[in-house]
Amino acid sequence: MEVDVMNQNNLLKPLKNDLHGVSEETQRIDQNIKDAKCALTSKAREAIEYETKNNKVEIENKEISAGVQAAQAGVQAAQDNLKTVKNDREAANKDLKIEKDERDC
Repeated sequence: MEVDVMNQNNLLKPLKNDLHGVSEETQRIDQNIKDAKCALTSKAREAIEYETKNNKVEIENKEISAGVQAAQAGVQAAQDNLKTVKNDREAANKDLKIEKDERDC
């Protein structure tokens, strides 16, 4: 009976060693998975920050473009107003000239 127990222990010893090796390998795999998750999380954060920065730049560019367009419209309106003022002045000068000519007659 003692021989059987010793024989079983001898048979179980390699299995115990294999089980211990499997446990260590499982721990390594778990650590690799954890490291990979951390790396993916870090890369995802970088991607989000990059995309956010690009979106801000795109928004700023649109705002600048809208500002430029508004400024151009303002310049055009000012030019139109200046043209109107010049036309009004020319018309007033013509009226004054006509009035002067009428007085001279």
